[in-house]
Amino acid sequence: MSHWGEDSDTTGAVVGGPAGTYYGFEAVPGEWLEKIEAKELIDRIVNDFVFSLI
Repeated sequence: MSHWGEDSDTTGAVVGGPAGTYYGFEAVPGEWLEKIEAKELIDRIVNDFVFSLI
């Protein structure tokens, strides 16, 4: 019998989404943020998206 969602990326998405909403971006450890590749591009995309909502 095959089960969907029994892997680490699904668990991270299901738990990480609500945790991120609850704790906020400021709770992410700085050493994790330093390891993000193309951080400037991601920041620009996220900022453009958030700006489009307001």
